[in-house]
Amino acid sequence: MNKRASTSTVFTLAGIVLLLTIAAGCDAGSSEQPNIQGIHAALNKAYPEYSVMQWPDSMRGYRESPENFVGDILVGDFNFDGVTDFSAKLTRPPTDHELSEMPERHREAIQVVGLVVVCDGLAADEPNKRFRCNALSDEELGGNYGWLDLTEWTVSVDDLAEEQEVYDNPECPHELTIRSGKKLLSLVQPIGHCNAFFYPINGGGYGRCEYCAD
Repeated sequence: MNKRASTSTVFTLAGIVLLLTIAAGCDAGSSEQPNIQGIHAALNKAYPEYSVMQWPDSMRGYRESPENFVGDILVGDFNFDGVTDFSAKLTRPPTDHELSEMPERHREAIQVVGLVVVCDGLAADEPNKRFRCNALSDEELGGNYGWLDLTEWTVSVDDLAEEQEVYDNPECPHELTIRSGKKLLSLVQPIGHCNAFFYPINGGGYGRCEYCAD
């Protein structure tokens, strides 16, 4: 399991001011609307081969923090620095080479390659908005299971201690304990009841802690 996102991209978008209505870190009653064109421009520059995965309306109803979504893009202050960030599940068509490495009987079912990303805002209240984008997952043939959300983590220290060796991240008990009761950037898996929680790492990037229900 990767504890840091793989590759980061820093870029500047002239003239884009991202004013987002989010539940964590901002005034929930704000009437300002996000610049969705700016968000897509940022993603297109960092991941030009990908597009944002479109979720069916029936799946959107399961979100725990629907107020934090702009379409299928999740927005919030994921690293608790007072600057708005955003995250998305991206997809692209598989290449012929990728398909050739799959068993032939599975190729017809593989329609996409999935990638989960987060873009951290690096500057607030500036006309030139800067972001650092990181991959939260590996590229996965067939797409990444689960959906993004902001979910509250209520910690059980004993449970965390039991799980830390299973998921090979000894930092999880400490990192999640100090954030107990806060909403964390999450990848929720409805079948199997496994949730991945992402916590910010000093210097940039995110660590991952994944826990499953019995």
